[in-house]
Amino acid sequence: MKKENKIKKYWIIILLFVLATISIGYALFADVLNIHGTARTVGEFDIQISESTIISAVGCTPTTTISSDKKSLLLEVPNLKYPGATTTINVVVKNQGNIAAKLLSVDLTGHDDPDIRVIYSSLVPGIILEAEETHSFDINIAWDLESTIKEQKTLYFEATLNYEQDV
Repeated sequence: MKKENKIKKYWIIILLFVLATISIGYALFADVLNIHGTARTVGEFDIQISESTIISAVGCTPTTTISSDKKSLLLEVPNLKYPGATTTINVVVKNQGNIAAKLLSVDLTGHDDPDIRVIYSSLVPGIILEAEETHSFDINIAWDLESTIKEQKTLYFEATLNYEQDV
């Protein structure tokens, strides 16, 4: 009888040990979460130049044309007359989509004249444009006063928006 009680005690101890081991194992691996399915997002990513206005023109007669896709702006200054001639153009960009976007910069192509300075005032790199939100900035084009070239200049620039999805 005593031998049977001893064997029962060992079996009880072994069962408790196995139960404890299983409980600890379960606790260690119970925090795994499996998710199955397909995530889809529906939205439109669309930043556009909505308007451009010539604010000032001294010694020139500039024009601006927004491209048909509204992603770039053609700036034409066909007759900068003398050093110090300048123009300022106000540009308004709008987030026409429903996904927030970060406006990184405005890339200028066609600008290779060292006597011409192009400055973007009030352009805030990294500004977040929420859906339907607008941002306005100025582009100032000026013929450097220190230029030694005195002949009239003709300039053609294309300004393109550089932006990315706000994360």
